[in-house]
Amino acid sequence: MTLITTYRPLNCKVRPWLEIEDSYNRFYGEQYKSNMGELVRHIIQSGLSNRLYGLTSMWKLIIGIYDPIEWHRETLHVTYDIEKDNWHFVYYSIPFREPGFVRTYPSESGIMKFDQFIKMVRW
Repeated sequence: MTLITTYRPLNCKVRPWLEIEDSYNRFYGEQYKSNMGELVRHIIQSGLSNRLYGLTSMWKLIIGIYDPIEWHRETLHVTYDIEKDNWHFVYYSIPFREPGFVRTYPSESGIMKFDQFIKMVRW
């Protein structure tokens, strides 16, 4: 018996970082804008935007190292919970597997933890 795989990646078109920042600044509330917008500004100002790609999906920022981004392959999904005032990071390394990394961080440590994650996965 031969196993035939029918895997088709879910590829998504990336957006320019300045466009992502602008969308957070224009469309979302002040607290959300200040947190997600701050993370996007950090990515741009630190030079990470030269090697990382991003897209948004409602309240989520999806970051990867490939263009196009494959939704659940080597991607970090970042959300910010306004009510709980915390960040939620979920990293998918391989499609159809549980996330390899799931963490929640308080508001004040989000960017520091993001930088630590980038170093950990060697992006």
